Amino acid sequence: MLAVDVPMPNSGTDKIVLAIGALLLTSVIAVALFRTSDDTMELPPSELIEQQCRLALEDREAGVVAAVNADTGQAITVFDAGEGSFLRGVVRALVRGRNQEGLSSRAEFMLYGYTDGAAILFDPLTSKGITLQAFGETNVGLFRQILQDCSGASRQAVIGR
Repeated sequence: MLAVDVPMPNSGTDKIVLAIGALLLTSVIAVALFRTSDDTMELPPSELIEQQCRLALEDREAGVVAAVNADTGQAITVFDAGEGSFLRGVVRALVRGRNQEGLSSRAEFMLYGYTDGAAILFDPLTSKGITLQAFGETNVGLFRQILQDCSGASRQAVIGR
C-alpha cells in the first residue's frame, strides 16, 4: 500500500491560503459553466401570463428613447436623454446577444407580466430573456407600468377603430 504524507494546515495562514484557493477554483468552475451553457430561456407556461406587450424601442433625436407598442405603433413612454437607464441597459444586453448572432437589432421584444407579479423581457429572435424582478421592485415597476400602458394603448386603438 502506498502511503502519502499530506501536510495538514496547522496555522491560520495555511487555512486562509486554502480558503482562497477553494474560492478561486469555485469561481473558475462557475465561469466555465456559465460560458459554455446554453443560456436560452424557457418561459413559464402561457396560462400564467397576465399581460403581454410586443415592445419596440425607437431612438429619437437628442438621445430620446421611446418605448412603443409594436402592434399599434403608439408610444407607451418616452425617456429623455439621461432617463430610463435601467430600461436602456436591459435592452442593450439583449441587443448585444443579437449582434453576436448576426441578427437584426431593430426587431421587437416581448414583455410578459405573470400572475405572480414576475415580469420578463424576452427576445424571440435569440430565445434569451431577462427576469426583471431580480433587479428590485423599482426597476420591475417600470416594466409593469409599461405593460399596463401597453394594454391601455391596445384597448384604445381597438376602441378608436
